[in-house]
Formats: sequence, C-alpha cells, structure tokens
Amino acid sequence: MRELKKFFFLLTLLSILFLIFHYIFLTDYPSTSKLKTVIIPHNTPTKEIGAILKREGVIKSNFLFLLATKLFGAEKRIRGGKYLLPEEISEFFACRILKMGGKERVAITIPEGWTCEKIGEVLEKEGVVKKDSFIQATEDLAFLKKLGIPFPKAEGFLFPNTYEFYIPSSPYLVIEKMVTHFFKVYRALRESIPSSLSDSLVIILASIVEKEAVIDEERPIIAGVFLNRLRRGMKLEACPTVEYALSLHKERLNTLDLTVDSPYNTYRYYGLPPTPICNPGKKSLIAALGPAKTDYLFFFATEDGRHIFSKTFSEHQKRLDRRK
Repeated sequence: MRELKKFFFLLTLLSILFLIFHYIFLTDYPSTSKLKTVIIPHNTPTKEIGAILKREGVIKSNFLFLLATKLFGAEKRIRGGKYLLPEEISEFFACRILKMGGKERVAITIPEGWTCEKIGEVLEKEGVVKKDSFIQATEDLAFLKKLGIPFPKAEGFLFPNTYEFYIPSSPYLVIEKMVTHFFKVYRALRESIPSSLSDSLVIILASIVEKEAVIDEERPIIAGVFLNRLRRGMKLEACPTVEYALSLHKERLNTLDLTVDSPYNTYRYYGLPPTPICNPGKKSLIAALGPAKTDYLFFFATEDGRHIFSKTFSEHQKRLDRRK
C-alpha cells in the first residue's frame, strides 16, 4: 500500500514538474501558429473542454490540460462561447487563454518614429507578446521574405497607428498586421507621388527624416538635404543613425559617440545605413517620395525644434557660431 502511495505521489510530482516546464518554456505561440475559432458549449465539463481542444489541434494532452485547470483554479472560470485560439500550444497556455475569456483585446497606439525595440517593450507591458519573441520574429528572414521586406529586420515596416490585439497574441500575427497596413499606405502613396527613387532608399530616408524632423513643413527640405549629400558623395552625418547604432537617445552626441564603428554611423561611413532606423509615419514617407528641390547641404536644429539650413559649410559654420 505504501509503495502504491509513493508511486502516485511521484507521478503527481512529475506531472506538476512537467506542467511547470510547460509554463516556463512552452507558453508562447509557435512561429507557425494559426488562429482558429473553437466553440465551447455552455456548461461543458472541463474534461470535455480538454477533449474539444485536443480534437481541434489546440493542445496535445487532455490530462495536462485538466491538471492545469486544477492547479491554477480555472475549472469554474472557463465559460462556454466562441474562442479565438492558436494551434499547437501548451496546455497551460490554453488554460490561461480560456481563463481570461480567450478573446480579451487591447488597443495600442504606436507613434511615428518608434523602433522595433520600443514597440516590443510596450507590447510586452500590455501583455500582447513577449519582447524577446517579438524581436526574434522581426528578424526571421523567411518570415520577412514572405511579407515582402527586403531587409534583415522589420524595422521601417511596422506602420505607426492604433491597433487592436488579442491578449496574448502571436508576434508573427502582430507584425503581419502592422506590415500589411504599411504596404497598404505606402503603395497608395507610391501611386500618387511620382518618384524615381527605389523603395529601399525611400523607406530608409523616411526613417531618418522621421527622427530628424519636428516641424512638418521641414520634412521635405530635410529629405532634400540628405539626397543632395548622397548625390554629391558626401557623408550623411545624421545624428539619429548614430543614436541607432548606440541604442540610446542623447540630446547631443559627443566626439566619442561619432567614432562608434557601426554601418549605421553615417559620420564614419558613406551612403545610407543598411536598414531603416525607425518606423516612419505617412508624412515622412511623403517627404522621402517628394523631397524639396533646394541647394541646401547643411542644417542644424534650434531649441524650438526648427532647423537652420545652409548651402555651404562656411555659411553653416557662421550660423552655428552665431547661435553660440
């Protein structure tokens, strides 16, 4: 009798440990996760709910699902209804979603100029996805190729807007939603604004303009300055690209900052950075597609966010000295 009790004790302990393993390591969506609608009839016993989930391909083990509902007090909190659930997730994760109602949503506003890092932080804070999973998905080359992104990361293609996401959600579905909106907006702009510039150049340029500009009417001028510098074989010398290389924002870069060895350091390397440096909004995309035609090659920011533009370096230096 004692041996039998010991056996059941060890079995229970192993089950709990296995469930904890599921909780810690398998509680995120798999990269290939697809959402599907699952109907749970009202007053359905927990055991039958587990059977439904298993039949629909949401979970693999009815036993582990039942154990999860008991350990985490979800037995009496799962109600019947229509649920939007991912396929092939851990039993604990399924329990967690159903415990919340399976369809809790949150509206999140992504402002212009945010990076993937910043977006990931906010999404994790709101319970949508884990930041690490989100960043990993933004650098999934096969996924990016499928979405039509020509860069090794999704930076620049997560269009700023207010989105509604399920809690929790798949990082792949979140990214796809934002990228789809980006291409919808960008293609409409591309059709309405004649431009000989390549898509890659436009999007990278727009991301730099987004970080440089404060006043909307200056966006096309700033875009024009950077294009003028590119065409003359000058370095862009754009401070936001250095900040991106340093992964921090500073009110003013120092001499040491400008020496960082990164392809994003446009004070050190010629040409555009290898990818966009943020996710630009519509106004910056318009500016990059239709830059102002001027002879300006230099500019600096004033305290109110406006910029002073100059055609020559001597003129630029005089105005800088005057500011001091």
